[in-house]
Amino acid sequence: MSNNIDDLFDVFEENEIPEIISIKDEEQQQEKKNHIIQNDNEIITSTNNSKNEDEEEKEETEKNINKQNNNINNIDKDDVNKDNVGNHKKENLYKDINIENYKINVEYLIKNKKAEENIKKQIQEEIYSDIQNFDKTNKNVNKIRKLSLQENNNINNNHINGKNINNNINEDNLTGETYPNDDSIPQENNKITNKLIVEETIIENSKTINNDDVLVLEEFGGDVNCIHKCVRPQSYVHNEIKEPLIPARTYKFELDTFQKKSIECLERNESVLVSAHTSAGKTVIAEYAIALGLRDKQRVIYTSPIKALSNQKYRDLGEEFKDVGLITGDISINPEASIIVMTTEILRSMLYRGSSLTKEVKWVIFDEIHYMRDRDRGVIWEETIILLPLMVRFIFLSATIPNGIQFAEWVSSIKSQACHIVYTDYRPTPLQHYIYPTSSESVFLICDENKDFKKDNFIKAVNVIKEKMNTSEENHHQQHINKYTKKMRKTTYDIEKIVQMCHSRNYTPLIIFAFSKKECEVNATAMHKIDLTSDTEKEVIKELYENAIRILADDDRSLPQVQFILPLLLRGIGIHHGGLLPIIKEIIEIMFQESLLKVLFSTETFSMGINMPAKTVVFTSLTKFDGLEKRLITSGEYIQMAGRAGRRGLDDRGIVIIMLDTPLHWREAHKLFVGEANRLVSQFHLGYNMILNLLRIEGITPEFMIERSFIQYQMKKNLSQKILAKKKVEEHIKQIFNHLTNIHLDENNNEITKDELLTKIMYNNYEQIKNNQNLGTSSELKIKDTSSNDEVILNADKHKEIKEEFKEEYTNYSSYSTQHYNENVINKELLNYSTIFSCISNFYTMKQKLIDVGETYRYILTMKKHITPYLSLGRLLYIIQEDLRWGWCICIEGQLIEHKKANDNQKNKHNNSNNNNNNNHSGDHNNLKQAKSEQETLFVECLVPCNHNMKRKLTINDDDDDNINHNNNNYGEEYQPASDRSKARWKVISFNIKCVYQLSAVVLSIDKPFDKKNEEQIENIKTKYNTMVTCLKGEKNIPVINPNQMGIKNETFISIVKNLKFHENIINKNKLLNNKNLNKYYQMYSKYVALQCEKNILESNIEKCRFIVLKKELKNMLVLLESLNYIEVSYNLENLKNEKDIKTIENSITEHIKNERIMNIKNETYKNNHEEKNYVVTMKGQIASAILSVDELVISELFFSNFFSKYNYDYICAFLSCFVYDESTSKEITINDPILVEGYQQIIKTANHVATKMNECGMNINLKDYIDKFKSAIMPIALLWARGHSFVEILSDSQIYEGSIIRTLRRLDELIRQMICAFRGINNDSMCETLTLATNKLRRGIPFSPSLYL
Repeated sequence: MSNNIDDLFDVFEENEIPEIISIKDEEQQQEKKNHIIQNDNEIITSTNNSKNEDEEEKEETEKNINKQNNNINNIDKDDVNKDNVGNHKKENLYKDINIENYKINVEYLIKNKKAEENIKKQIQEEIYSDIQNFDKTNKNVNKIRKLSLQENNNINNNHINGKNINNNINEDNLTGETYPNDDSIPQENNKITNKLIVEETIIENSKTINNDDVLVLEEFGGDVNCIHKCVRPQSYVHNEIKEPLIPARTYKFELDTFQKKSIECLERNESVLVSAHTSAGKTVIAEYAIALGLRDKQRVIYTSPIKALSNQKYRDLGEEFKDVGLITGDISINPEASIIVMTTEILRSMLYRGSSLTKEVKWVIFDEIHYMRDRDRGVIWEETIILLPLMVRFIFLSATIPNGIQFAEWVSSIKSQACHIVYTDYRPTPLQHYIYPTSSESVFLICDENKDFKKDNFIKAVNVIKEKMNTSEENHHQQHINKYTKKMRKTTYDIEKIVQMCHSRNYTPLIIFAFSKKECEVNATAMHKIDLTSDTEKEVIKELYENAIRILADDDRSLPQVQFILPLLLRGIGIHHGGLLPIIKEIIEIMFQESLLKVLFSTETFSMGINMPAKTVVFTSLTKFDGLEKRLITSGEYIQMAGRAGRRGLDDRGIVIIMLDTPLHWREAHKLFVGEANRLVSQFHLGYNMILNLLRIEGITPEFMIERSFIQYQMKKNLSQKILAKKKVEEHIKQIFNHLTNIHLDENNNEITKDELLTKIMYNNYEQIKNNQNLGTSSELKIKDTSSNDEVILNADKHKEIKEEFKEEYTNYSSYSTQHYNENVINKELLNYSTIFSCISNFYTMKQKLIDVGETYRYILTMKKHITPYLSLGRLLYIIQEDLRWGWCICIEGQLIEHKKANDNQKNKHNNSNNNNNNNHSGDHNNLKQAKSEQETLFVECLVPCNHNMKRKLTINDDDDDNINHNNNNYGEEYQPASDRSKARWKVISFNIKCVYQLSAVVLSIDKPFDKKNEEQIENIKTKYNTMVTCLKGEKNIPVINPNQMGIKNETFISIVKNLKFHENIINKNKLLNNKNLNKYYQMYSKYVALQCEKNILESNIEKCRFIVLKKELKNMLVLLESLNYIEVSYNLENLKNEKDIKTIENSITEHIKNERIMNIKNETYKNNHEEKNYVVTMKGQIASAILSVDELVISELFFSNFFSKYNYDYICAFLSCFVYDESTSKEITINDPILVEGYQQIIKTANHVATKMNECGMNINLKDYIDKFKSAIMPIALLWARGHSFVEILSDSQIYEGSIIRTLRRLDELIRQMICAFRGINNDSMCETLTLATNKLRRGIPFSPSLYL
């Protein structure tokens, strides 16, 4: 083969690698640079001679570090280092820069994300590794004593079930928040001990809010499957168990340890949080508490988050106990019973009204307390717990929550009582997790019953998915049908295969979770070939169904949903979602409990509370739309749903199958399958109803509620940990600062320590003084070579002693005065020598600027219109991908490959429309924005050298799918760049276009067509490349197309290139540029910057933690309520400045002047004592305070504007329905009734007025979002129903689910009854009569049919 380079490649243009052209006016730039260095060196200058040296150094260090902080905070701004660029404008700085033949140094444009992540990880480990999470307690701090509880404090379990409750000792794991599964913990089940040793630990930054008593964490005995702790005030003494103990309830089976421990807490008359997996047996504790209340003649309240669960619990408890009542928004049964089941909202309303029931109750059971983290309704749980009397004891039943101790601390702090935490991570029926790649023939075990994540199996499963995606993409031109329809067909086919497999292997009953109602129904109806029930089961199903619907009217029995569901049920298939008729849902729940249904298609609502486990759980997807965005489900959500798999006592294991159709990173999968449950995070927020109700209660204010809220407690708990973390961060900052400022560079840019440099300076001064030279001028002289004086150099660390020795000799010279010899002299000498800190900070700042500007440069460079002409076959492209430097690669595709994302076409149309309508914007800006959008989908195929048989190891940065390189031959292989390119194996890999850093003028000659699989052709290209490199004497000499040669006519681009050259010139003059330790110092300074950022964040968070949360929001809301006349300020004239003055005013001046003077005094008092205002709720506020769960302000405004008095009851029902309907509709509803249109417009007008007032008071409300809450789609339906139309008739033209309509009508009825109570309170009999008629018209037919559980 010819070695003539012309035979191997074409050259775009004759090029030589030019040297970087220096900036004009070199002296001016050098002056700027010296100014920078001088300013940086001033950091280490000593400023106080009167202090001793240690104090001075400490103070100066802190001062200098703070000074540097200001510079670091400005790193990302346009002019990062203003000392370098002065105060000139950019155009003045760059206008004289010549960019002709300018070759950009790509080394300065590379952002090492991996290094940044490593630094962050290192900081996390160094700062936070020994600082526990804010809900944990350090067992090594403040241990105060060992406590012996006497035998009479122990429960003899013989009274419970003939067995002993375990009282063994576990003094390990005091922090306990992760609840490790430690086999070394002794197990002494059923052993009675005379004493129970408890180790106590003071909980930092936690006190009771009532008497400021510190909280204590106690560690009780447990076993491998149970951990028992208790939080109590330090002065609190545990209650003794009465002897002889009369068991409240006995059981025929052996209780688990966590159940025994929980019952022990109840017998002590103390609150307990029971945290365990679904179906672990938490109901046993609730039943025992109820039995305990009945034994001791105490009332018990059982609360649940939803009405359906309340109805089910009422039925279950009614079978076990006689005296049970039920109170929900729909029904009230036996409200005077000893045991009352209710929703949490009902209990909250009772507390605000001061119901007598709340004063009589002893035990309150909160089922599904983890629901407190719900974004919209979680605040209700906090309000209820805060308002309950101190005498009440709590039983909190929850799924596993990581911060259970923190929750117990909060309860103990606001209630001044003990709160136990009994936790078990034990699952009686272990789970196995499988992945089924859609459209495949196999499943992969990815997590076994021991929570061992099978990474290799997961990657195999993902590779199967990628192969399918690759195949389908090649055939994308053949797609003729709707993508959604095609996907649903594939999904239903896969589900059918899974159902058949589970049925044949006896893995039923089976729950299949989907995240939309439509998908549930589509999947269920597609199972027309599946029949899973026997003839006998069909008969039972039919009989049960007909008996259940017998309570319905004839018209209601003919509803489409009633007729549609029976054929599915007969084949053992059920559906469960919020759009079903309530009676249909209950029929399905009962049949599933009786194992008549084998497959249940459900949304995630089925996973909450309702006790209906299955053997197998299937996920059709792992992504959901949460109302704000489409996202991957959390590990907590996954645990909650997957926990339905495995029936205790029936199955040896539970099976979870995930249908996966898109690749998922293994780290995300690992976090999902073996991660911890969601933390219990407060969702407390202020509402106008809450504020008004609190103002009506004597002695309670909104501040009272905020101070006792869980969010306030969490903020306070954060404070001490953040202060400790900030202190550690500052220590690390100081260490780095001192290290880098202690090393200087001499006149030859060699490193020298500060001690060595000081010794040199003093020796030089000494030599000059001996020659009768003035010491004051020595700073201008060069340091002489002192290598001959080995003693001075060797004693550099003793420069203080040497100084004194020199000082004594200096006094012999008449030209020298000892008072001139001080630290200032030495520090002035030091100014001539740069520190490593000043140099590396300058280098880092310039490097960051180059990276930022370089990113914009590459965006413009790789615009489709700019780069496409140069993507010829054989062109060399310089590729850098995250932390992988591929170097020069060979383009083998003459055009860009576009991978369209979902909805890209629609987004592009929208963007084009916006661009057309905004001609005032600059073309450069629009082009840049378009380039950034394009680059997400544009790829280029290159031939790259890879290591032999070396697949790339996944790193933490691999989560960025846009930058992962995809091998077109095998999606699963991920290669590393070759260390020796001459011996490498060359592969074709697809890169995102933003990975291109440079274009070469070299174009290798490649035969067409190029075949990616032709190894001989690839080997020929490899040989050509190696020959070319040899001819050019190395890859560093490969000619590059400089930006100027590309002919890009873009002013922004030209300015950016000049900007790059400007900062590159500065960085090239840095004294550390050729220093062998440059990388080490760069990493140290990067860590310094990261620590400063961490410090700033901590300082901001600490500042927030010091104040009461929501203070500003409360102030703004009170201003709004006052401006709209819901509250008014009550002034007591006795509190005015001088009662005698007022009496004088009354006797001496006119009534008009008197009133004016008194108002001035009132206003002054209001101005000076704003926080002490005494608010009184007005009549308008009384109305609003009675309206729950809807917009009370808009309803009140409408009432006081006489809106409702203008309409009959049917239109009032229609208008109020838009307040309670909260579902979005895909189609816009056309309303033909002019009265409805007029009324709705008035509602929107009023809402707009309220929202505007909110913004005026500083509430920052999004007007559109606020208005959109009031949905008109349901109004025509509500109007027809109020007029007496049948349910079949109102459904005729509706696109809304039947269940959604029924839920809206029930909520509408509840709202109207709240308004009746409100108007009755102000003696408005007319409105009460109208609304009573409305509710009587509403409460009929299937929407208000009784529950099958009742």
